[in-house]
This record gives sequence, C-alpha cells and structure tokens, in this order.
Amino acid sequence: GIELTRVLGALVRQQLLVEVEGDEKTYEFRHALIREGTYGQLTSSQKKELHHETARALEFLHSSRLAPYFAILAHHWSKAGEQNLTVRYSDLAASQALSSGAYQEAHRLLGLCLDLTETNAQVPVKREKLIRWHRQLADAHLGLGNVEERGAEARRLLILANRTRPHSRAGLLAHATLLAIRCYWQNSPTHQGHAKLDEVYPIAHELAEAYKHSCAVCFFSNDPIGMMYDSLSAVEQAKMEPPSTILANSYADLGGILGLAGLRRIGEKMFDAAIEVAKETGESTAGVYPHMVRCLYAVGLGKWEVAKRSAAICQDLCELMHDHINWANAETVRFWLNHYQAQPNAAWEAAQGLYERAKNTGNRQHQAWSLRLLALGDLQRNQPAHAARQLEDALECLGETTALNERIPTIGALALTKLRMGDVKSARVIAQEGLALAAKVGRPLGHASLEGYSALTEVVIEACRNDASSAGWQREAGRCLSCLRRYRTVFPIGEPRYRFWQGHYRLLNGNQWAARRSFRRGEVAAHLLGMPWDEARCTEALAQILD
Repeated sequence: GIELTRVLGALVRQQLLVEVEGDEKTYEFRHALIREGTYGQLTSSQKKELHHETARALEFLHSSRLAPYFAILAHHWSKAGEQNLTVRYSDLAASQALSSGAYQEAHRLLGLCLDLTETNAQVPVKREKLIRWHRQLADAHLGLGNVEERGAEARRLLILANRTRPHSRAGLLAHATLLAIRCYWQNSPTHQGHAKLDEVYPIAHELAEAYKHSCAVCFFSNDPIGMMYDSLSAVEQAKMEPPSTILANSYADLGGILGLAGLRRIGEKMFDAAIEVAKETGESTAGVYPHMVRCLYAVGLGKWEVAKRSAAICQDLCELMHDHINWANAETVRFWLNHYQAQPNAAWEAAQGLYERAKNTGNRQHQAWSLRLLALGDLQRNQPAHAARQLEDALECLGETTALNERIPTIGALALTKLRMGDVKSARVIAQEGLALAAKVGRPLGHASLEGYSALTEVVIEACRNDASSAGWQREAGRCLSCLRRYRTVFPIGEPRYRFWQGHYRLLNGNQWAARRSFRRGEVAAHLLGMPWDEARCTEALAQILD
C-alpha cells in the first residue's frame, strides 16, 4: 500500500521508472537497459519467484477477463517453471494468435506446447489435443507461406491419428479409387446422409483439415494422385459432421482436381455442391474458399466472367472476416485474368496490391508470387534487368522449397530475363535447371506455370537458332513442346502459346507450310479465348512468313 507507493515514487524521481497514463496507475522502466540490468542482478530462484507472483497477480486481478493476458501469462508461467500452466496458457494464446493472423507467434507458442508434451513428455496431454496442435501448426505455416512445413505438420497429424498416407503412387491410386467408390455410394439416394451428432468421430474435423492441407501441398508439388487421394479423404472425414465449412472446402478441392483430371462435368457438380454446402452452414463467410478455388480453376479454362465473379465474391467475403490468405489468392487470380486478356495496367495493379498485402502479412509464398508477377510486367515493358532482380528476390522468398509449381514458373522467367539482358550463358544454365524440373511434371495442375514453360521454350528455341548443329538443344525444344502440349490438354488457355512455339519449332526445321498452319491455329484459338496478346504474336509471326 503506502510503502509501495512511496518506493515507486522514489524510483520515478530517480528516473528509473516512469508512470504510464491509463485507467489504472502502472509503471514501467524508463529504458530497456535499466530493466535488463535490474533483472540480471536477481538470482535464478528470485526470478522464478518474481514471475510466479506476477502471474498469480494477473490471474487474481483479471480473473473475470483473462483472455487479453493469455500470452503474458504463458510467458510468466514458463519463466516460473510451471509447465502445466505454461501449456495451458500457451494453448489459449496460440489460438488467439492464429485468429488474429499472428502466425509467427502462434508457431512459437504451439512449438512450446509440443516441446513440453509430445517431445519431452513433461506434461501429460490427450492425443486429441496433440492432433489439434499439429493442425494449428499447419494453419500457421499456411499463414506464413511455408509449403513443405505445412504438409509435414499435416502428415504428422495423420500419423498420430493412425492414418498414415500410402507412400507409393500405386498405393495412393488404389486408396483413392476405393475412396471414390465410397464417396459415390455415400452420395447415392439409399445412403442415410451425414452422421448423427452422437456418432461423429471425435477428430474427424481435424483429419479433414489435415487432408486439406496435404491436398494443397500436392497441388504446389504437382502431384495429381496425391491431390485426388487427399481431397477424397477430406470429403470422407468432413461428411462425418453436419454441413460445415470444411466440407464445402473439401468439395471445392475435389471439384478442382476432378476438373484438372479431365472430368470437368463432375468437377463442376462438386463446385456446385461446395457452394450449396456453404449456404447450408448458415455462415455468410463459408463460401470464401469454394469461390477462391472456382476462380482459380476457371481462369485456366479461359472462363473469364466466371473467374472474375468468383474472385470478387471471395474477396468481398475475405474483407468481412479479415482473411488475408484467400484474399491474396484471389488477387493473384485477378492478375492472371488481366494478364491473359492483355490488360497490363489492371494486371500491374493486382500484382502491386498482392505485393503490399504480402509485405504486411509476411507470407513468403505470397511475397514470391507478387515479385514474379511484377517481374512479368517488367518483361512486357522491356525492363529485363529489373525483372531479374524481382525474380531473384522471389527465389529467395521461396527458399529451399522443391514445389514444382512454384519453382518452374520463377526459374523459367529468370532464364528469359537473362536472355533479354544478353547474358546467354546464364540464360542457358538457368534454363537447364528449369527443364530438369519440368521433366518431373506429368499432368500439369497449375495454370500459372504457362509463362514458365513458355519462357523456357523461348530460351531453348533461341539456342537452337544460334547453334543449329546442336542435337541437344533440338531435343530440349521437342521436350518443351511436349510440356506445352500436356499443358494445353488440361488448360485451354495454353493452346495459343503451344501453337505459337510449335510454329517456330517447325520454322527451325524448314517447314514453312506447317509453321504457317500452327500460327494460324494459334491465332484462331487466341481470338476465341479472348487473349489479344497471344493473338497478336501469332498474327505477327504469320505476317513474317508471308513477307
């Protein structure tokens, strides 16, 4: 009471403490160095006692409203050596951090929980809680833009739940087939529908979320079989509950992979089911992810209006719920919409909007995307040196990721910038790296890889022109065309670009008639798709032959 007030007043007069304005009279050290110096003079036991008493005081003073103090309580109980209370408050604070977008803090707190329970077994905890923490860690990595780490946490969760994924492609395919049969049966008129609430498997929701994370990682790694298995598994788990956001999201993922596999009509039905389930939940924001996936899928088909409408709905809903992740995903689609339709100013605005949002959120993946998109704009404006710097920064953001649908577009574009700068040697070396990655791709899953494949093809075609006797570059040119051919079978927007480079390849081999036919087919395809820039390139190539 009075004695404490006297001591605090004396410390203020000595300029060691300052009084902080607010509803309650509080004090803080005038400088961090003073605080650290004072703290450093305490013994270990004194420090523990100090943190213990501080935590107890906070709990007593704010017993009716502890939520704002979860993180600071976790800190003090940790320093006091009270491991059970550390886990309790770290768990609560991690959930708060996730919901507010503080993904790095959530990652730290969840790591602390797992260190004290799963790793060192100092605090007993139920398996269900461990499973939730791994799912939340996957959520944190999603927010941070860490692709591989996101998948690793999701798969640790599945192992913990005794749901180990098959390791071989054959195993994944066999299990995916069984899941598809079960999914079809569950959707038949004779099936009873969703499980009753008292029959719900207690961790079904967490399993569905884990499979969804794994599915997304398969997308970036261009693993269609893994993506099919995970999306079907997510649907199966989500259907154990009444209509939910995770079920809507899982249907959307399934619709996307079915469409990419060539089953477009079934895929569209899954998208419709996703939107319908989102409505059934009664949550206005449940349609965010289904609309994001639908616009991403539609842009690769050249369905510009569908993509534009879904992107707008997604972003409007994202603003309501402060969902920066899906907002940024939809903003990326907005870039591609304008890029493919030769609207450079609108495309640049979308890329810049993505860049600013990613800078604020710290999401590495979105930062890499924005830099790559801005670099594509620089290339179109004939500023290859600036584009190269942007792409090198993008690769730095990607780090050690091996995700094919991230590295191929970035490396391909970087090779082209080096060529445009006149650094032919570097262009060819980088192109070889990109070609080695492209050789690993079977059926393409990401429409955004088009510019990467096209850039690699341009570097290789130029190498063939300047080194006509090189059989190696001729072979690489054929492989590039094979990549573009596979791409256009999945994404119709790839047809004009495939025909354009097919025409140049045929010119290299002296077949002008066949080249003219390729350019003409590319011109027609681009016109029908509404892709003016690709149409103009094919028209110009035709004119050069006729001249």
